[in-house]
Amino acid sequence: MILLKTLKVVLVAACLMLLQGCASYYSHYGSFDSINSAGEQRKFVVSWQSAEYPEWYWADNTTTAIALETQCSTRKLYFIDASTAQNAASFNTGCVANQKGIVVCGDPQLDLDANGRAFNGSEQVCGSISNSKEVDSITALGNELLIKIDCWPASTQYEVDGEKKNRDYLKYSIVPYTIATKKVPRYSLDDKVPVLSEKICKEKK
Repeated sequence: MILLKTLKVVLVAACLMLLQGCASYYSHYGSFDSINSAGEQRKFVVSWQSAEYPEWYWADNTTTAIALETQCSTRKLYFIDASTAQNAASFNTGCVANQKGIVVCGDPQLDLDANGRAFNGSEQVCGSISNSKEVDSITALGNELLIKIDCWPASTQYEVDGEKKNRDYLKYSIVPYTIATKKVPRYSLDDKVPVLSEKICKEKK
C-alpha cells in the first residue's frame, strides 16, 4: 500500500515536470537614448521573453515577439519571426508567416516607406532586427541587437477628445542601431524591464 502511494506521488511529479517542459524562463531587455521620428531626443526600450529547454527535451526553445517602445509615444513596434508569426495579428505587425527574418511590417494607414511614400500593402517591411551573425530567429539572438528602421510614421501625432497624443517611433536610419540587452531569469530580482518616464512628455506640453 505504501509502495503504491509512493508510486502515485512519483507519477504525479513526473507529469508535472512534463507539463512544465523542464523549461527555463528568461526576460530579455535593454534601453537606450536616441532620436525619434519627430526629431526629438527620447529613451527607448526593447524587450521580449523566452523559454529554453534542455537539449534532450523534445520541444524547441520559444520566444515572444520583440517589443520596441518609445518614450512619450503610444505606438509600440512588435518584431516577429517565423515562430511567432502565428500571433502576428494580435501584435498588429502587418506581417504574415512567409516574411523572412525578424521583422515588423508597415501599416498602410499609419506608415510611409523610406522615401516618404504610402505603403501599397500590409506586408512591406518597416523594420528588422538581427545581430552581427545575421541570424533570422529571435531564439538565436544574443545580448547585442542590430535594429534597422526602414519607414516613417505618416503623422507623429493624433488627437483623442481634444488631447494630442504621439505615435512616433525610432527614427529611420540606413545604419542599424546597435543595442546591448540583458538576459535574466524570469521573476528574479533582476527581472525589471525599464519603465519609460513621462516627465519629459509633460514638460513639452
